[in-house]
Amino acid sequence: MPEINGSRPSTSDEGPVGPGVLARTTALGAEQTIRFLRTAREGLSPEHAAARLASVGPNELPVHRGPSLPRQLLDQMVHFFALMLWVAAVLAFVGRMPQLGVAILAVIVVNGVFSFAQEYRAERAVRALSALLPATAVVRRGGRKLTIP
Repeated sequence: MPEINGSRPSTSDEGPVGPGVLARTTALGAEQTIRFLRTAREGLSPEHAAARLASVGPNELPVHRGPSLPRQLLDQMVHFFALMLWVAAVLAFVGRMPQLGVAILAVIVVNGVFSFAQEYRAERAVRALSALLPATAVVRRGGRKLTIP
């Protein structure tokens, strides 16, 4: 089995498995990739594909769950720039300038809410785009092209 980028992938009887296997093949030529993935130009036989599916599982993209909404809002209130503003607000109150302290606190809250809303909308857009990804793939099985779910 070829070594790619200084590491050897884990293998099973069905071929290399694990995260990043496909990414590691990008540095290889066509024939090396075919050997590395333990396949052929005609694709896998239906039996071999079924065996790989049974031993490795389906070829699915991982679903990434981000932090909860309250955590995202909190993150907007405590990033580096917000922390500097919190310190400035405390210093304003200590320096007996409560109007300035309240104004700085208002800036922190308004900025945090707007940033949170923008990030939430961006995540919704990414989820909507993900829903547009095709639910099928074209593969070769025994020399024939098939569309599979």
